[in-house]
Amino acid sequence: MDTFFAIIWLGALIYFIFCLFNKKRRKEKTKWMILGASILAFVIFGVLTPTGSEKTASGEKTEQVSSQEHRATQVKKGKTSSSRRNKSTKKEYSNKQESIRKAQLAKKKDQSRVQQQNRASNKELAALEFKGTQTINVNNGVPTFSETGMSTKNGSWEKYGELDSLNRATFAEAMLSQATMPKPGEKRESISDVTPTGWKNKRISSGYLYNRSHLIGWALSAENDNWRNLITGTRQLNSPEMLRFEMDTKAYLEQSSTNYVRY
Repeated sequence: MDTFFAIIWLGALIYFIFCLFNKKRRKEKTKWMILGASILAFVIFGVLTPTGSEKTASGEKTEQVSSQEHRATQVKKGKTSSSRRNKSTKKEYSNKQESIRKAQLAKKKDQSRVQQQNRASNKELAALEFKGTQTINVNNGVPTFSETGMSTKNGSWEKYGELDSLNRATFAEAMLSQATMPKPGEKRESISDVTPTGWKNKRISSGYLYNRSHLIGWALSAENDNWRNLITGTRQLNSPEMLRFEMDTKAYLEQSSTNYVRY
């Protein structure tokens, strides 16, 4: 279409120039008609046909619009992807929190059950009368440790309660293994500096009436003068009664590095 208008305009211009230089046609009205047609064609051609710069600008504008649309699409996709990731992260966090809550609830129930069993056992134990038997079977020999307390996931460990208001040891418990025992060649140190509550010794024909008794024996824990692990006990209590169970436990642990005893 642009070429067509250009040809018309060029033809009209040539004919107009020819009429100007031709004396016969100089006064004819046709030249004015040609002039008008030429001007009209020029105007139409100029209006309808964009210049090179206009074409370039138009192309750039189209490219810019296309680029903006592309960026908008990418941003939209990014937001959608980010939204999906956020939802996935929130769901994972929610599931994790729910798992933690259930685990804590199960642990509380487990602890509550153990506490109830311990209270019942303690009441039964307190109601017993001494009949010359040194060792008493509690809860028909069934331990009341919780499943959590029996886990070996964290390996061996020891825990000693703080002294009470009367300076007495309160409790000691552990997950024993070879790792808690004395190292080969290690010797037991003196514990004579510890004077547990009730310590007022008396010499009798067979030796001394009282011993500093470990809640968890040195052969199992390698604990020496730990005040939280020592009580005043009779010689009979310390040996042979406590020693008998300690040596049984020691013998079992020495069989394998993977053996554990909840104590």
